[in-house]
Amino acid sequence: MDLALPESNSIAAAEQIRRDRPATQVVILSDKASEEHIFRALNAGALGYV
Repeated sequence: MDLALPESNSIAAAEQIRRDRPATQVVILSDKASEEHIFRALNAGALGYV
């Protein structure tokens, strides 16, 4: 999942996917490497951040 998806909130989508389908693994792909982005993604349930 890309954080820069147009018209999308990838963090909220990751949270919903993990809530609705806990067995689904989410990995965030982004060119944003700030700690804030990484922590938000991981706290939303993403398995990894690349």
